[in-house]
Amino acid sequence: MFSKLKNYQKGFTLMEALIAIAILVIAITGATTLASQSLRTASYFKQQTVAFYLASEALEYIRNSRDTHLLAGNEWDNWKTSAMSLCYNGNDCGVDAIFEYTDGNAFIDDCSNSNLLYDSNNLYNYQSGSATAFERCVYIRPIDSYEVEVEVKVEWSGLFGNKVVRIKEHFFDWQ
Repeated sequence: MFSKLKNYQKGFTLMEALIAIAILVIAITGATTLASQSLRTASYFKQQTVAFYLASEALEYIRNSRDTHLLAGNEWDNWKTSAMSLCYNGNDCGVDAIFEYTDGNAFIDDCSNSNLLYDSNNLYNYQSGSATAFERCVYIRPIDSYEVEVEVKVEWSGLFGNKVVRIKEHFFDWQ
């Protein structure tokens, strides 16, 4: 009487397969893009952290030079005009913190080509090592006879373009 029809639709149609592949490609592309952006952002924050620490290092170095100079019985004006003369009153200078501040090699007189180097001892300096993207400049501006403003600027070129970290602090003649 009635004949049974056989069902030959055991697999997916071409349209179903294409839609499944498209969904899979979108999911994989989204996850890969998210992972890539996360790595780039992590790299940027690492560079920003290094730049902040380099700026802090220079600021602490100059604070130490002031304190050491004044504790040795020297005058405030002498510190401004001799020890910090390269950085003073609108001039820019670099600070190589691996040297004692009394060493003439501790300061470089121009920041136009002052990229920091990274040496085998994991120290940033201007003497030896592999080149880095970081450039550090120090500016010391007089406010009045008992106060100076110290600004440290660290610039670098990274994945998101040119970036800058600036730290300012006021130092006083505390003696």
